[in-house]
Amino acid sequence: MTTCKRTGRQSVLVLPTFIAAGAFFLISGCATTPRSAIDVAISPTGVVSVESKPVTLSRLPAELKNQGATRRTAIYVSVPLDSSPAEMKTLSETLVAGGYPRIMFTKPQKAVAQTADAPSASQPVTSRTRTRSGTSATTGLPRP
Repeated sequence: MTTCKRTGRQSVLVLPTFIAAGAFFLISGCATTPRSAIDVAISPTGVVSVESKPVTLSRLPAELKNQGATRRTAIYVSVPLDSSPAEMKTLSETLVAGGYPRIMFTKPQKAVAQTADAPSASQPVTSRTRTRSGTSATTGLPRP
């Protein structure tokens, strides 16, 4: 504490406090926080990207580290449907050599279409028609 000669009040030195706080925030702000999962994608043309940022295969471990990946981070690799096992093995070896053993490969799912059950040929198709006298049920098949 210091005493002001003019007012006689005591004050705490503020400047060292701001310097210490600034240094703390500067150091902690520059550190990357570990992430639990990171997405890696391989395009059908073979381009590898980390979080939608293209990267070469040799730079992949370094880019994962820049993104905050650790040994415990799960790496989700999205590969095209027509990717070969050899491509996945090469990528897996690169990631394991870079210190990332938790690798999960995913492929896009094929679309499956389902239709509602159509009436069988043995069941007549009926419809309701509105007439002046009221509503009546008729078959949808034309009369011979």
